[in-house]
Amino acid sequence: MSSVHDTVEPDLDGASVDALQQTHRTEIDRLRTLVPELPKPSQTYPFHDDIFLLRYVLSFSTAAKAAGPLRETLAWRKEPAVASMLEKCADGGKAWMETPLMQTMAKYQVAGVHDCKRDGSPFVIIRPGLGNQDKLFDSMTYDEMHMAHFAYREIAMRSCDEITRRTRVVAKQTLVFDMSGLRFALMMDRRGQKVHQPVSKASSNYFPQLQSKFVMMNAPTWISVVMNLMTKIMPK
Repeated sequence: MSSVHDTVEPDLDGASVDALQQTHRTEIDRLRTLVPELPKPSQTYPFHDDIFLLRYVLSFSTAAKAAGPLRETLAWRKEPAVASMLEKCADGGKAWMETPLMQTMAKYQVAGVHDCKRDGSPFVIIRPGLGNQDKLFDSMTYDEMHMAHFAYREIAMRSCDEITRRTRVVAKQTLVFDMSGLRFALMMDRRGQKVHQPVSKASSNYFPQLQSKFVMMNAPTWISVVMNLMTKIMPK
């Protein structure tokens, strides 16, 4: 885990997935050996095949470093509450977005996915200055918000995986964080840290090679203070 938080992942968005498999063949095969509890390749997501393992090798650099995060991911996906959420994330997450939990979240946050990227991978725009964070925290528990943010990543990961397999190049998510109208107090709210810090840390294991660029737009003068906070919450 320390290597994930101390180093920057290689930017392989758009790279040939077939060429990467050839380059990392030894580590992919070794990872499969190191994690014998890995399910056999299936016909449904997650496929547990070479492309699935490739993402772990790319993010953690070696099979030895990837084995622990992979085991943690397999165990997490079997937890009853998580498994129920994951099942609803199929078909673009339509069933999940219709749950009462997500309907509540949709009332108080302004965010969405745009289809502007050429490869069709997720381009997420978040505008927290237009939402109502106080009402959100009054309406949902931390566990519910953690599950919601894991679900967002699961849906994005499935989309990136489908595109990667269809186009044979690595597809990753781009996230734009529009800071227009965002108050300093909102960004420094410790409740937000309690939501995003554990999700971000765990997502390094659960969703390797998901995030491409994270872009902050319309940054205010106090952006340097925010960046100091972000480096403590999110992997580099």
